Amino acid sequence: MKFTCTKRDLSHGLSIVGHAVPSRSTLPILANILFATDHGRLKLTATDLEIGINCWVDAEISEEGSVTLPAKLMTEFVNSLPQGSVELTLLEESHTVNVKGGPSSANIRGMDPEEFPRIDSVEEDTTPIQIGATLLKEVIGQVTFAASDDISRPALTGVMLQASEEHPAGGGRGADPRHHESKPDPLSHREHRSAFEIDRGYLSQLRANHSQRTHDLRRD
Repeated sequence: MKFTCTKRDLSHGLSIVGHAVPSRSTLPILANILFATDHGRLKLTATDLEIGINCWVDAEISEEGSVTLPAKLMTEFVNSLPQGSVELTLLEESHTVNVKGGPSSANIRGMDPEEFPRIDSVEEDTTPIQIGATLLKEVIGQVTFAASDDISRPALTGVMLQASEEHPAGGGRGADPRHHESKPDPLSHREHRSAFEIDRGYLSQLRANHSQRTHDLRRD
């Protein structure tokens, strides 16, 4: 495995998937980020077994391959590099990579990518709910405060997202199912095209890291 990309793109990708790296885990592999070449780009993956984040980074791929590297160490080293190109080379018959950027170079020991948990992919023919990033941030902020902190009642710690043909990017106003509004739910009398619940913490992460683009929400 060998690729070259910009420090800016790699640092940004690491910061995104880093939100899925657990602060503590009994599985050492979860403290790592999976680096893998994927159709001419670099794919970064992290998971805590409850949430999984993938991020694709534009890169010049010289050799295909994959490896998992310590998230904290890799992120700190990449962030310390000057702006410009970063080259990563997986040393033969090992899980150690050489990372070069500007005048700096380091060998970082990783782990076997086969040990990394598999993250199920959403089927390509699944119809997504498309919503603008700014609007998504706004609606998340309007409802997440009402979700419960009581982990003994997990159904109340999430936010239900619903969409219908007339309201393709809408959702219920109340995060707590016991909450009732004075006016009827605009979706209550229409057939739901999709309805699912997402943990409040994950939505808060999405809101904090949104970009000025359109998000696709898909139910796995």
